[in-house]
Amino acid sequence: MLKDVFCKQFKKQITQLFLVGAIGLVPISAFAQVYQITMKKSNAPLSSVIAEIEKESGYTFFYNDDQINLGKKVSINVTDASLDVVLNHMFKNTGYVYRIVNNQIVVSKSSEGGIARTSSVNTTQQQKSVTIKGVVKDAHGEPVIGASVVEAGTTNGTVTDFDGNFVLTLSGRDKHVLISYIGYTTKNITLKDGQTSVNVILEEDSELLDEVVVVGYGTQKMKNITGAIETLSTDEIKDLSVGNLGDALSGMMSGLHVSSGGGRPGSTPSLQIRQSSINTSVTPSSTRGGDADPSPLYVIDEFISTEEAFNNLDVSEVESITVLKDASAAVYGARAAYGVVLVKTKRGKVGTPAISYNGQFGFTDALKLPKMLGAYDYGRIYNAARAAGTSTGDSESDNLRTQYFQADELDAMRGLNYDLIDKEWSAAWTQRHSLNISGGTDKATYFAGASYFSQEGNMGRLDYDRWNFRGGVNANVGKWTKASFQISGRTE
Repeated sequence: MLKDVFCKQFKKQITQLFLVGAIGLVPISAFAQVYQITMKKSNAPLSSVIAEIEKESGYTFFYNDDQINLGKKVSINVTDASLDVVLNHMFKNTGYVYRIVNNQIVVSKSSEGGIARTSSVNTTQQQKSVTIKGVVKDAHGEPVIGASVVEAGTTNGTVTDFDGNFVLTLSGRDKHVLISYIGYTTKNITLKDGQTSVNVILEEDSELLDEVVVVGYGTQKMKNITGAIETLSTDEIKDLSVGNLGDALSGMMSGLHVSSGGGRPGSTPSLQIRQSSINTSVTPSSTRGGDADPSPLYVIDEFISTEEAFNNLDVSEVESITVLKDASAAVYGARAAYGVVLVKTKRGKVGTPAISYNGQFGFTDALKLPKMLGAYDYGRIYNAARAAGTSTGDSESDNLRTQYFQADELDAMRGLNYDLIDKEWSAAWTQRHSLNISGGTDKATYFAGASYFSQEGNMGRLDYDRWNFRGGVNANVGKWTKASFQISGRTE
């Protein structure tokens, strides 16, 4: 009973919201021929041309990212042309077609493989809309609440209610509906002529749920995990131009805060999970039994390690990084009160020897250097500050207050200007190289790799060089016995 009352009230509020939104979104009558557009583009990506047309005409493009290649090169050269003429030039020989629906331009892939077609459609008169109804359930027959139901190639969509039901009015001639929900595979439904109802069964995304992650001293499938755990593959960070593993994680995981160690070459950051320093800021000092460390516990290849060892790892030798938060880190005891960072390095794989190389080059420089104050101006400001009696960090004695720069000293200071940053600052080069080899048989596998990282300083001799080495062998000694030998090192 309570559910029915809540649903009626919810639907009433949603109906009022949609009504207000519909009133605010009534399209202004406009025609493509009214606009006069001048455009000259040569081998420009389709995305940039679309953006400029939207800016010039006020029309909005709708398309399916899976069908339209926005990087496709197009050329166009028109002067004071109508929108129809511009679109015909743009989509000529691209294999795409378009339709103008009120103030919207719907782009799709041509089924005929020919030149772009155009048709201006007044949705209120020429195009017949179709309203469909349906219900979305999972494999167990339970309704899926909040599933997204969208007309393919458009932004026209809705969501399922508490019982999995939905109602959607289709505006296009292509009757394709995409139904999706987190943890389930997306369904692409094609409606037959005259079909107005559909029943959909969403299937679980087995690839996502069967993903194996490191948890404590073992592994589990993602679908069996209920704790706060995040796993990051190094494929997502291998191309980042960073000198250590900590900087590579910046902004990659929710709840993981990376504090920069400064701009000096070779400096390393510190990691905190869920801003743990806030908790330790009120902890008593060490003399009173406190002084807690807000850093997480680092575990590399199932061995307790340090933050320094973690930051000195090269991205090329890491397979995955897992962060355990809150109660998920309880398996490691009190040392993991502020979370755990698990690192799994690469191992050999069965197969012929595979050799991989990765190289990066780059440079660091300031976008704009600050303008420094001249010696003469500094002396005048210094005298004014002393005369005003402002604090300079020195003891405020009468003797100090009388120590002004005299007129002759100020004259001498006119020629004493020296801008250290302007004379010493220069662009600094950075490079990283890694070479790995792996392979093996069912009996044993091996992995070996070496990496080199170099970073120059922008001022003075602050250059930083680091070599990393790692190798190992995994062997199946018997049916129930395995042996592993790993060795690693670095030099700076």
